[in-house]
Amino acid sequence: MGAASFPLIQRAIDHFVQDAEDNAEALRAQLSSGDQATLRSSAHRLKGSAANLGALRVAELALEVELLAEGGRLAEAEPVVDELGAAVVDACAALRDYRLDAGSVDEACTA
Repeated sequence: MGAASFPLIQRAIDHFVQDAEDNAEALRAQLSSGDQATLRSSAHRLKGSAANLGALRVAELALEVELLAEGGRLAEAEPVVDELGAAVVDACAALRDYRLDAGSVDEACTA
């Protein structure tokens, strides 16, 4: 990976970290309201962004939520969404370690 890739990677990390708490809250709200389609879509997006950054546990849990929502199994998704929130916090902590200029990432990710 060349030096030119670092700004792109850092922006991706920044966006993931900054949006993580909102994404986790959105998943909980979508689950609570029974919004199956939006829950599936949100989990799908989170799965992709997490996988792109190597946050494999987040991607795995997001896939599980996506599939449960797709199958209309929202009651089964609740504990997975809770576990996903904790995995997001862990992923943010790990991603901060990969920052070249760690001071630019705020302390988001408290899902």
